[in-house]
Amino acid sequence: MIDTRSGDKIPLSYVADIASSSGPNTINRENLRRKTVVSVNVSGRDQKSAVEEIAAKVGSGG
Repeated sequence: MIDTRSGDKIPLSYVADIASSSGPNTINRENLRRKTVVSVNVSGRDQKSAVEEIAAKVGSGG
């Protein structure tokens, strides 16, 4: 579950297709806080509309 700006929780699968893959085992930090970077590939549409749709689904308002 992920938090929306309004405080609700929604399944990550509502906004992403989840796949397991291998990669380096590291913990990234920014200002002493753990940081996770999520990257996406957008195909078949423009990046702006994809970002707006993701923001709307997680309730961040843009």
